[in-house]
Amino acid sequence: MWMSVLIVLTSGIMVLIFVAVALVTYAESPHFDPGPHGLSEVLYAFASASNNNGSAFAGLNANTLFYNLLTALTMLIGRFVPAVAALAMAGSLAKKNISRRASVRFQRIRSHSSYGLPLLFWSSEP
Repeated sequence: MWMSVLIVLTSGIMVLIFVAVALVTYAESPHFDPGPHGLSEVLYAFASASNNNGSAFAGLNANTLFYNLLTALTMLIGRFVPAVAALAMAGSLAKKNISRRASVRFQRIRSHSSYGLPLLFWSSEP
């Protein structure tokens, strides 16, 4: 349960924390546009670093040591913490015992192969 919560919340929490750090420490520099557009530039830069490929708006000069280090840290945490949590959740599920009732039900479904045939054709369409 906790691992799934960690997977879901990691990206959003990283974005909020690092945007707050960037705005508090670096907002008065000449690299930052004042107003709502500057806020959305910083927010997009960290959201993109945590979730996607790390792009930024053209108005934000993100090629500074500060932004490079902070977005790299955001990318590292935002990608590897959910991956490790998913592996931990898979390991926890693999250690659980299969009940007799579930194994009998699985054998019954497996013996009637026509149940899985429509699913096979449905999932193989392009």
